[in-house]
Amino acid sequence: PDSIQQGEAFNIQHCLQKVETYFLQATFNKKPMLSKHQIRQKILNKRTKLNPDQVNSLSSIILENFYSLNLLDRARDVFLYLPIKNEVNTWPLLKKLWSLKISTFLPRCEKNKYRKMDFYYISSPDDLNKGAFNIPEPSSEIRYNGTGPDLIILPGVAFDLKGYRLGYGQGYFDRFLPELDLTKIKTIALAYDFQILPSLPIDPWDRPVDIVVTEARVMNCKQ
Repeated sequence: PDSIQQGEAFNIQHCLQKVETYFLQATFNKKPMLSKHQIRQKILNKRTKLNPDQVNSLSSIILENFYSLNLLDRARDVFLYLPIKNEVNTWPLLKKLWSLKISTFLPRCEKNKYRKMDFYYISSPDDLNKGAFNIPEPSSEIRYNGTGPDLIILPGVAFDLKGYRLGYGQGYFDRFLPELDLTKIKTIALAYDFQILPSLPIDPWDRPVDIVVTEARVMNCKQ
């Protein structure tokens, strides 16, 4: 039957991805360590090759793994991002937050301020406009002004086993996160397993996330 053939096709694709991930991660174990720019290029090149079916299938598993942590049970405010460039699809998570009546805030790059962003409340797709880098951004003027959300779900290009994150190199989150007391906020990354590397080059301003969730594992990086 077609459903069995489709399932077999997905399993074969998944196995091939795991083999590719093994060899990709193995290259990062070799000395000397690659630069942030080189790592970014390698991971983005692999992520770009994912087709829409792969993105949706893997994203669905990743979100189920995230939901299994029950972190939304007591959450009141959540900072989220919307996906670009084949990132894990967070649109279903956004809709779930709305259905649970959890206040949700998305980032917006501030005009006339160098690589500065803030988070703004949104309650429906009508609150979104195309913003910087063609990323949907809040059109709302309700800026978050609390002491910190319960959860921050962060984007990233690569992560290591200690939770350190490699972004796109623009520094928006590096500038924003120090404004918050992260000892009271749970930080989460959603990623494909091939984005997890044994280690990353670290700068003094880099801050690790608490948990990284992939289709294959949940990494509690603070243990």
